[in-house]
Amino acid sequence: RSNPGGVDFNEDEPDAKRWKKEGENEGISASGNRTVREPRVVVQTTSDIDILDDGYRWRKYGQKVVKGNPNPRSYYK
Repeated sequence: RSNPGGVDFNEDEPDAKRWKKEGENEGISASGNRTVREPRVVVQTTSDIDILDDGYRWRKYGQKVVKGNPNPRSYYK
């Protein structure tokens, strides 16, 4: 069977992997009752000094892979 996106999949296949939509099952427990979630708070501040002169600069494109660190970095010295 194929869907409108052109990707073939079999609904009977137990291990069929599909992309989970963002927010799917969010805030719903296994019993089907809605759980109360604490609202997210976003804090953004401004600084009097826009450019820090600490010897590091932000990369314009891409990220640098760092050995021994699972997270790439977006700045360089």
